[in-house]
Amino acid sequence: MMCLAKKFPIQAKTDYKMDYSQYMLTTEVRNKTAGIIGLGTIGSKIADMCQALGMNVIYWNRSEKQNKYKKVDLEIIFKEADFIFPAFATNEETSKLITDDLINIMKGNAFINIVNNPRELYNHDLLLNRAEKEEISYAFELYGNEKKMYEYKGNIMATAPYAFYTKEAIDRLVAIWCDNVINLVNDKPQNIVSKEK
Repeated sequence: MMCLAKKFPIQAKTDYKMDYSQYMLTTEVRNKTAGIIGLGTIGSKIADMCQALGMNVIYWNRSEKQNKYKKVDLEIIFKEADFIFPAFATNEETSKLITDDLINIMKGNAFINIVNNPRELYNHDLLLNRAEKEEISYAFELYGNEKKMYEYKGNIMATAPYAFYTKEAIDRLVAIWCDNVINLVNDKPQNIVSKEK
C-alpha cells in the first residue's frame, strides 16, 4: 500500500529521478478509505493497521462480524474505497468474487493490493490494463515466467511471492504442526480436513 501510494514502482523505473510534475504527485493514506474483502484473521489485521494509520475502514464479508468496522456491499468497496485489500479464503464460494464488473467500477486513482490469491479468481489482465492506462494502481505477486516490475507501464508493484514467508509465520506453522501431531497421538485430532465426496 505504502509503495503504491508513494509511487515507488514509478520511482524505481525512472531511476529515482526528481520529478515534481502532476504525474509524480503521491498520496497520503490518512483519511482515505480502506476496503477489506474478507474479515478473517488477515483481513482483521489489515483493518486494524489501516485504522491505526488514520484510515476509514469498510469491509465485506460473507457473514456479519462483531467489530468496530462498517460492513458494506461488495460493490461499495469497489466504488468507494481508495485502497482495496482482497483477504478472503480461496474456495468454491469465493472463486468468482472479484468480477470484471467490479474491477470496472473501481474509482479512478484507486489502489488494489492482491497478494496470495490465485489468478483464476480475478481478471489479472483487466487490472493490468487499467493500471497501465494509469486509471488505477495495482500490486500483485509474480508467478512463473511473467514480466518484471520495471517492464510494466504505470504504478504497478510486482514482487516475488514472499508475503507469507516470515520467521513468525513459519514458527506458527511449526507450532500448529506439532500441536496436530501431539493431539493425534492423544486421540484428540484437530484441524481435520474433511474429504469431499
